[in-house]
Amino acid sequence: MLSRDFSENHVHDIYNTQKSANATAIITEQDSEGDVGGRFTWFLNNLVENAGTAFRSSATTDDAFIYILGNVIRNIDSAALSFTQRCYSGGSNGQTCPEGLVFAQNTVDCNLKGTGINNLQNPVGSNQVVEIDGNIFYNCVDGGEGSTQNWESFSEQPLYFKHVNNVDYRVSGGDITLLTRRFDVLENNLLNTPPLIDTGDSFYNLLEGSPAANLVEQQNTAYSTFSTMYGLDIRRDRMGNSWTTTSTINAGANQGGIVVTPPLAPPSAPILLVN
Repeated sequence: MLSRDFSENHVHDIYNTQKSANATAIITEQDSEGDVGGRFTWFLNNLVENAGTAFRSSATTDDAFIYILGNVIRNIDSAALSFTQRCYSGGSNGQTCPEGLVFAQNTVDCNLKGTGINNLQNPVGSNQVVEIDGNIFYNCVDGGEGSTQNWESFSEQPLYFKHVNNVDYRVSGGDITLLTRRFDVLENNLLNTPPLIDTGDSFYNLLEGSPAANLVEQQNTAYSTFSTMYGLDIRRDRMGNSWTTTSTINAGANQGGIVVTPPLAPPSAPILLVN
């Protein structure tokens, strides 16, 4: 079993005006030229900002599973995640297909420029698992049919697709929709509801009254999978806030407490100027 871990990094200012494909901050897999065996790849608690595309997944490795957990993604021109998984049929082992991808507990601030998730190619030939779970998508633009994720632009796909516990909101650009025909599980998502987050820095603290607080009653199984495989507990966010296996947690990458918005200060008494 081959495994890779890329965690707690700051990846920033990745631009290429001549070729947009080369403006990708992190490529999770790029192995369409051949099959290399099973692989688990983990991207944990990174800050990715100022780039064309934050993550691009182009896996064809047999049984590969990619986990993108707890990242903050901000100021992206194209997409937070460009999903191009498909099978490979040219190797000596016949057709090889990845197992799937989990995109969970991320905070995505598209700054009204990029989409949340861009599905570039219809994955043909395998029942891959895709889970979009417990994320905050903020100010992402329309990727197709009113959605910030363009899964809707394809016909029926051979995916097991789970979309749960996400908050999706933009301040302009029309209401956000998710077409139910695309999903096997579509539950507990908040669309067009302001997440009430502090966008002034890369922490994205939840503000008082945020609907993202304690939205995720059943955390993604990726966390227990990591513990089982490697004997380590990764239930900790970028700021060091931790939680337990039974915790109800916030949507997004910040598991800290609510930041109370301070009240406005009372007006000062007038100053009388006397000549």
